[in-house]
Amino acid sequence: MAAAPPSRKEVAEWASQHCGHPVTQLERQCASGVIYCQLFDAVRPGVLDSSKVKFTAHLSQHETLSNYKVLQESFEKIGDLASLDVEKLARGQPQATLELLHKIYGLSTSESEAGRTKRGLSVLDVNAVAQQGQTKRTRSAAAKQMKRPTRAFLEAHNRLSSVPNAEQSSEPGGDAEATPSCDADCSAQMSTSERLHSALEHTHASLRQSQSEVLLRAGHNSFLLFFVYFVYAHVLGRAIALAIRLRHVASLLRSLRIILCC
Repeated sequence: MAAAPPSRKEVAEWASQHCGHPVTQLERQCASGVIYCQLFDAVRPGVLDSSKVKFTAHLSQHETLSNYKVLQESFEKIGDLASLDVEKLARGQPQATLELLHKIYGLSTSESEAGRTKRGLSVLDVNAVAQQGQTKRTRSAAAKQMKRPTRAFLEAHNRLSSVPNAEQSSEPGGDAEATPSCDADCSAQMSTSERLHSALEHTHASLRQSQSEVLLRAGHNSFLLFFVYFVYAHVLGRAIALAIRLRHVASLLRSLRIILCC
């Protein structure tokens, strides 16, 4: 009876133990391919070329694809010719991530069981040894034939590379039909942006003109108000002075009347 696959928590603890740092978010941390390469190298030391692993792959998709290529070649070296779904793994798809971790985890358990069986044998089976040698030769021959990347790997590489690198030219005959529609969309977007830019410039000029007119009117109104206040103050001062003079004249007339009456 086959053993049940480890749970997500057990896989995370196992990955943290072998990588030397906590691995809590499997999809996000494993998307760059670095953790896969570290785990594979831990369970099958000497098979994977660690010098080719790009530890800054989270900054570049090209380095991410390079890590998955190294991992694919390592699987082929041990006779596993199944293609990796690079597109889903690079996006951090949960099911694809957990399946690959279970696959690497299974390599560690199968390696430990094979070691225990080898230590427990007391008599060697000649037929089993011959069959094992034939299997190794078959695997090595298949690995030599699989030097080039698989078709699925190349398709995933092209799809992922075309997303961030929209400036690169398309392959001849691949997107010839989509080129006119792309050009039309680009020209429409450029014309729309130009119209928006001209409208913004016109609005900005209108605001500047309105601001200058408001300032001019405010200055003109301030001058008129000052002039009115000045005239009012002048008239008020003349009126006060005239009132004072009339008061003095009235008091003088009263004095003359008193003198004449006497």
